Amino acid sequence: MWYPPLLIGIFFAPESPWWLIRKGKIAEAKKSLLRLTSRKGNPDYNPDETIDMIRHTTELEQDITAGASYLDCFRGEYLFSTSLQY
Repeated sequence: MWYPPLLIGIFFAPESPWWLIRKGKIAEAKKSLLRLTSRKGNPDYNPDETIDMIRHTTELEQDITAGASYLDCFRGEYLFSTSLQY
């Protein structure tokens, strides 16, 4: 019963600017960001600043997680927080 409206919504939904930037599609990310925001709410809004912030955050995340694996979640200081506690 909910499938048709859900599929229509998914079809018309824009891609996430975060995902597009992670894939290196900066122009598409800006287009998607402009589609998701409104100039009426904040006339001083600058989409280029938001794109730069997303790029910077993505670069920081890549630096922090470089060389990490899922197995690291179960080692060292993270062992206690990820093990089953009963």
